[in-house]
Amino acid sequence: MEILILLVIFMTAVGYWANSWGRNGWLWGIAAAIFSPLLTGIVLLIMGKTIQKKAEEINTINSLTNKN
Repeated sequence: MEILILLVIFMTAVGYWANSWGRNGWLWGIAAAIFSPLLTGIVLLIMGKTIQKKAEEINTINSLTNKN
């Protein structure tokens, strides 16, 4: 029972992390449940943020630094 609770916690964490990096959180959470949260987290770390998410962060930084 405890293992199931830990699996749900870690798959939720992987899904949240994927969503914050611009990826589909539901898909990554399900992948974490099917394969392994550790393995899925490593793959997500290798893939990194999406190009759109990186551009969004750069625009946010630029808008904060260019305020007059």
